[in-house]
Amino acid sequence: MGRKASVLISTIIVFSVLVPIVLFMSYAVRMSVKASNSYRASKEITFSLRAVIRSLSDVMKKFSVSQMVGRDWADEGVLIRITSNDGLLNLNSLLLPDCRTADPLYVSVFRRLCGSLRLPDYTACVLDYMDTDDAERIGGNERDVPNRMLLSTRELLQVSHITESYYEKMAPYVTVYSLGKINVNYAPALLLLSLDDRMTKDMVERIVTIRRKRKIHSIRELMKMGVPPSVLYRIGSILTFKAEYITADVRLQRDGVLRRYRVVMKREKAGGRLLYVGFE
Repeated sequence: MGRKASVLISTIIVFSVLVPIVLFMSYAVRMSVKASNSYRASKEITFSLRAVIRSLSDVMKKFSVSQMVGRDWADEGVLIRITSNDGLLNLNSLLLPDCRTADPLYVSVFRRLCGSLRLPDYTACVLDYMDTDDAERIGGNERDVPNRMLLSTRELLQVSHITESYYEKMAPYVTVYSLGKINVNYAPALLLLSLDDRMTKDMVERIVTIRRKRKIHSIRELMKMGVPPSVLYRIGSILTFKAEYITADVRLQRDGVLRRYRVVMKREKAGGRLLYVGFE
């Protein structure tokens, strides 16, 4: 009985040691396989993103921005949604080319947009963040700022007082990649309304209704839609009917791994030129 008890105890001890080891090894193997699959899927997504960018460049060589905007491009594990940047307010246009002086027209639009969105007016902080001088505007901040143009709209989050919720409300209306002027064919209705104090909802609704059917090509057409000449005289210099910049929101999925990217490109004779790509 003593020997049997000794063997039984030894067996129990061995199992008590081996079982955790086996369980740990099983867990480690599963994690290793999962990590391997995830790594492989991530590599495939990287290759797919490069292929998407090449394809977009080729498409931009053959088709105009207006032909691409508003379309969803879908394939296995790939979804691409294309919008035009040229209908948005370019934040870098808030400064004149001297990079010091505020552009009164664009600043007025930005301030009206803040009001329409019921957001605090932090225009002075945005200008101080970008301008190349050290003179602090009233309500602004020149401390620890880069004094250069914005490289992405998300950089607004580094401007004094601007929070994530502020940015989320403002982001659909602004860009840093565009012709600089605002294309009325793609501008959001709220941005059109913010162009001038005398712009009305009726005017904006007429513009939106007509551009759903066809593109608007001139200031004269806007005048025929009921926009007063005095308004067009004030804002005509910041309007455009050209479109050269796109944003492609790209959704890629492989083996359960999902990635979202934002790609910004400019249409040129040789095709689309990549300006920005980042995670979303």
